[in-house]
Amino acid sequence: MYVQSIFYFAQSFEKGNKSVIACYQIKHELIDEIKVEDKLIKDFGHQHRKVVTKIIRMLVQSETELYLSRGGNQNDEFIVKPKKFLELFEGKREKGFDDDELIDSFRLIVKGEYNGIYKRYKNIFTNPVSRYSMLALMLSRYFENMESFARYPQHRFGFNNVKFLNIPENNEACKYLSDMISEFLVVIPLMWEKIIELK
Repeated sequence: MYVQSIFYFAQSFEKGNKSVIACYQIKHELIDEIKVEDKLIKDFGHQHRKVVTKIIRMLVQSETELYLSRGGNQNDEFIVKPKKFLELFEGKREKGFDDDELIDSFRLIVKGEYNGIYKRYKNIFTNPVSRYSMLALMLSRYFENMESFARYPQHRFGFNNVKFLNIPENNEACKYLSDMISEFLVVIPLMWEKIIELK
């Protein structure tokens, strides 16, 4: 069942991201491991974009501090550009897909993004942080509400959302998602190392 695959891809994405936040909370905020799970649920729930934004914000802040400590200026493009991008990502829904559009055209959207962004940039974004950022920003757009769309028939879709996601035409989209999620999960342990190194 394609819909089940989509659900498990979304779950893998969520758990990978939350493991990075958990690593940060344990190492830098000195939160007990036992309390981290409750804090993650309370702070983020299933909000993928919120988790991704938090991780990228932590990384940008660390790089900003390092850059400034080496004599960089607060108004340099190196500082300003990532902050503007994060503000846009946080504040604008247009960075994600309309839920109706995503359900109706899931296979076309995933295929377009896979061929248009992922394949084009995967060899450019080679370090773990940039690779994580590219994949996390892309995947969060698909998975923001996918846990419920892939499991529970919803009135707003005429109770057909699970049926629409389960069509055979989504086979190709699932293969593309499998490629991206697999790579995403390979990058996660490298992100833990980066998080541990943060000052």
